[in-house]
Amino acid sequence: MRIISTISIGLCFLLPLSVLAQITLTADDFQRPPGSTAELHSSGAMIPVNQGLSGANQTWVYTFMETPIAYLQEWHEPSSTPYFGSFPTANQVTTSTQLDQDTYIYHEMNETAYWIRGSGSESGTYIYDNSKPIVEFPLNYLDEWDAVYEYSQGGDTTLYDSTRNIIDAWGTLIDGNNTYQVLRRKGHIWKINSLQGVPYDTTTYWNWAWIAPTYGAVAMMLSAANELEPYFGVGYFNRIVDLTAVEKQPDTILPPVTYLLLPAYPNPFNPQTILSFTMPQAGRAVLSIIDLQGREVACQHDGWLTPGVYHSTFSAENLAGGIYFARLTAGNQQQVQKLVLMK
Repeated sequence: MRIISTISIGLCFLLPLSVLAQITLTADDFQRPPGSTAELHSSGAMIPVNQGLSGANQTWVYTFMETPIAYLQEWHEPSSTPYFGSFPTANQVTTSTQLDQDTYIYHEMNETAYWIRGSGSESGTYIYDNSKPIVEFPLNYLDEWDAVYEYSQGGDTTLYDSTRNIIDAWGTLIDGNNTYQVLRRKGHIWKINSLQGVPYDTTTYWNWAWIAPTYGAVAMMLSAANELEPYFGVGYFNRIVDLTAVEKQPDTILPPVTYLLLPAYPNPFNPQTILSFTMPQAGRAVLSIIDLQGREVACQHDGWLTPGVYHSTFSAENLAGGIYFARLTAGNQQQVQKLVLMK
């Protein structure tokens, strides 16, 4: 079984630090617009690690940890990915060079929780049954929660994945030229394989993550399989080296201070036009195309978005010429714009 989170952390040295206030993390700290990338570096093998202390106002220094293996993670527009039909509620989709290139991971996030809904690739689609979310928001020091999901591995075999989490520390993480204010999460992972509902194999791991505003998990540790000691001395270490979030395209006519469906361009059109809209605050947005009878003929977007200006290309190759309408539903408002398809 492939372990996606092959991550752990190394030598840790405590430094004097002035008293800081602990941070709170929200869904906005984990949201990434399509086109964003993150460069992750991994030890690739088990190396000496030290998790440091739990508690308030800690400092961790990982500058000299060796992570020779690089991975690139990318975020995609959900509706443009090949398996979106199996995950219609997903509003974040990622791929990674750590996995097979054709593997898409489907995530769903709102202001209260984050789920992994499943994955899709040429080898199959795996839909996760999440009885409890991966993370609950807001996230604060001493929060505790369970993350539980399961999925079929084919036939009568099912994998159950359960993690007991606690935010056991907060403070400052120093890694090279980067300094982050972080919450630290300790996780105990249980992976249980069952056949026709009867468990036959259990593997456990300890996982640590240092989570910073905007960046998400900037450093992580993963133990060997079935490690008994949570403060293990040898494990895997991963760090985030670079995060590039796509800038929302600025709107020169109206800054995003209100919900607005901007004029389509071109309009009339054949066969494509660009639809743009503004989001003054984070929330769910639905952009759809309807015909004269009020029937939906296309869904351009349905999911959670952060504040900004968004653009979506509507392609009407398979539609007859005539009158259509773009409809934006966001912030308890609905706006409609007439579109003319010339064929």
